[in-house]
Amino acid sequence: MRVAVRINPRDERVVAPLRVVVDLIRAQGIDPILLDEDAAEKGMYVRKDKYIDHELDLMVVLGGDGTLLTAGRMALVGEVPLLGIGTGRFGFLAQSDLERFESDFKAWMAGQFRVEERTVVEASVGDRHYVAINDFVLGDAGFATLSPLEVHVGESAPFSLQGDGLIIASPTGSTAYNLSAGGPIVDPSIPSILLTPICPHRLGVRPLAISPTERVGVVLRGESPNQWLTVDGQFGERIGPNQPIQFSVPHERMRLVRIEGSPPFFEVLREKFHWGR
Repeated sequence: MRVAVRINPRDERVVAPLRVVVDLIRAQGIDPILLDEDAAEKGMYVRKDKYIDHELDLMVVLGGDGTLLTAGRMALVGEVPLLGIGTGRFGFLAQSDLERFESDFKAWMAGQFRVEERTVVEASVGDRHYVAINDFVLGDAGFATLSPLEVHVGESAPFSLQGDGLIIASPTGSTAYNLSAGGPIVDPSIPSILLTPICPHRLGVRPLAISPTERVGVVLRGESPNQWLTVDGQFGERIGPNQPIQFSVPHERMRLVRIEGSPPFFEVLREKFHWGR
């Protein structure tokens, strides 16, 4: 079996836990491959390239949700399953922690797991292509109000939006910025694209959940020089006036390992967000 371990190379807090994780994997007769490349240097935000040179059976991700988002983009083209070990404050996506990792890894080796496939969202800006595990956000870096947006869903007539921005989220990202902006919580097993306006100026402009077969086109109108498209809150590109952006669901899926007996999504939701309490 070929197993890699992914960390955030700039996070010194994972140095000691990394040794523990590597030793536990080696104790099972596997010499893990360490993936600690810097995200920007690796260019791992552009979907069309393959970022991992190894054929892997599993990628163990040690860190917070941000590290897992980065690993998710790395693993997407090869659809490598991810087993997250949460070391951050929240850890909503992680399956395991340092205390449970040994038993969880042994369960994975014994085949006592399932793979949960998550829809992601792709954006095309000219000849550049990006993928987001959680979300894309269109906003103005200099002012609170975004220039007017023209939004097309499929072949329907466009609608206009003006406000502080627009979130284009995956079901996984429904519990991230989308939730803070008043968007819906979506079961991650339901493929969809979520459009959530940020503080829209019109009361009639509300969040939308759209079929994954639709394409969403967005054009920024106006002359603001500070409009940005950000990817999972980790990377961004300046968007010029009248620059069209296309959003869609690619065929690749993020694959998360879930060990047998692990809590279902709504139980995690209740624990982490105190939902329904």
